[in-house]
Amino acid sequence: MSNPKKSLPAARVYTIKQAAAALALNEKTIRRRIADGKLPAFRLPGSHEWRIPVDAIDAMIGGA
Repeated sequence: MSNPKKSLPAARVYTIKQAAAALALNEKTIRRRIADGKLPAFRLPGSHEWRIPVDAIDAMIGGA
């Protein structure tokens, strides 16, 4: 019998390292922009790791 448990769709987010590479910025700059509220991000529950939505990176690349 198959497992009825469904997997969640993959989240469209970047790590700080991935965001820095996509924007050609230093990781410290990404962290600073998150702290300043210029880049939306969220922390993973129970972790110190940040995730940045792909849409936020796309908006910065597009100049929006």
